[in-house]
Amino acid sequence: VGEYGTGKLSIENGAQLIATNTSVGNLAGSTSSSIDITGSESKFINNDLLLIGDLSEGALNISAGATVNSQGDITFGRVAGSQGTGLITGDNSVLSSDSNIIVGVSGTGNLTADSASKIITSEDIYVGRDEGSNGTLLVQGKNSNIEAKILTSGGNGTGSTTIKDQATATISGVTRISGYENSTSKQAKGSLTIDNATFNSPA
Repeated sequence: VGEYGTGKLSIENGAQLIATNTSVGNLAGSTSSSIDITGSESKFINNDLLLIGDLSEGALNISAGATVNSQGDITFGRVAGSQGTGLITGDNSVLSSDSNIIVGVSGTGNLTADSASKIITSEDIYVGRDEGSNGTLLVQGKNSNIEAKILTSGGNGTGSTTIKDQATATISGVTRISGYENSTSKQAKGSLTIDNATFNSPA
């Protein structure tokens, strides 16, 4: 979606799309490309990688009870200079992955869940994973929540995670703030803010 120029893909009114690998903002020079999924029966099922802001700019918007599931990684801002944005809004709107969700791989990533929406992965969420990356994760509003095995805010890059306004985060394993496994960079800068919200993490 947006190979070179600007691409728009809309899934609405109960439509369903099944794909294998999906890239939004695929090549350098592509601008303002997006996938928009809206409506309670609307679904996007991706069987492998879902790349939002691959080599350039891309956005993923999920609203009004729509769902997106990817069996592979979901990334926002994959390479240096790229920018990926995700907005999940509305009751029962869901972004889920059977693998990792990475907000800022080497580029800039922003992911927001509000108004009773959900971000769910059985694996890890990274916010600002690699050197030079800049990631922001915001979960806000009553009944908005995220679920993951591990949360890393500021891996080897800059990561900011905020849970606020009666939202909930449930992390079943480790929560890391500024640090990524055994390869922590001096550039790592992470933050986690919990403001009038619930953060569940046993480890």
